[in-house]
Amino acid sequence: MCAAAGQSHAHEHSARESNHNVKTVDAFLDENQAVWSGMAAFVTAHQALEDGIASIDAATEKQETPITGAAAEKGLAREELKDVTFMMAEALGPIGREQR
Repeated sequence: MCAAAGQSHAHEHSARESNHNVKTVDAFLDENQAVWSGMAAFVTAHQALEDGIASIDAATEKQETPITGAAAEKGLAREELKDVTFMMAEALGPIGREQR
């Protein structure tokens, strides 16, 4: 395994662990809402936390969704272009040798 792949895996694990920890804190806050619900600043901060969690979850879902559509079409077009380019090089090779 290359170093970059190892770092990417470690970063992914760290990000997932951090997200899990944040959700654990949020669950704890939800269970103890009676303690802090009268503090406006805390209510605002908790809402920001929940909005952030929702945003992370949406981004995670998007990242984990298999690539289809335009990306797949671009991949096919790239392969077709490679094939055509190779055929052109094969056809032009003899002309280049004749011009020497």
